[in-house]
Amino acid sequence: MKANIIFKYGLILLSILMLSCNAYKEVEMIRVGDYSVGNMTNEKVAINLNMEVNNPNSYNIRIKKSTLDLYLEGKKVGETQMTNDIVLKKKTQAVYPFTIEANYKDIAGAAMKSVSSLFGKKEVTLGIKGRVKAKALGIGKKFDLDVQEKISMTELMKMAGM
Repeated sequence: MKANIIFKYGLILLSILMLSCNAYKEVEMIRVGDYSVGNMTNEKVAINLNMEVNNPNSYNIRIKKSTLDLYLEGKKVGETQMTNDIVLKKKTQAVYPFTIEANYKDIAGAAMKSVSSLFGKKEVTLGIKGRVKAKALGIGKKFDLDVQEKISMTELMKMAGM
């Protein structure tokens, strides 16, 4: 008798999970808004990004702290770490603050190596790529994040402490 009840509840739970997985709609990153250099130490540089994101789902999605690769003009220069979890509100298109921290030596080294090839440019492309873990309704999912933003050489030099 108990086994039959457990089986029925298990089957119902499995059906709900399957339906909720099928009901998932892709979260869409619309654009990167403002960006700025935050706290800077001899070890870390904080980069603040405001990203407009659309969550078409009928539930909140929590983006977990993740490690992402940092690119300058398409070349990997190091890794960054998201500093906090972000909750994407259900059925909402909104701007969310993302703060990442990068190793100061990685950014300064990349800027120094690239000075000759970037000489004369007013803007460079800064990219962030990686797998981000998201969680909703107790179910985790990983998805690719690939953000590229043109930044001024002045901002790059600020990040490099120059």
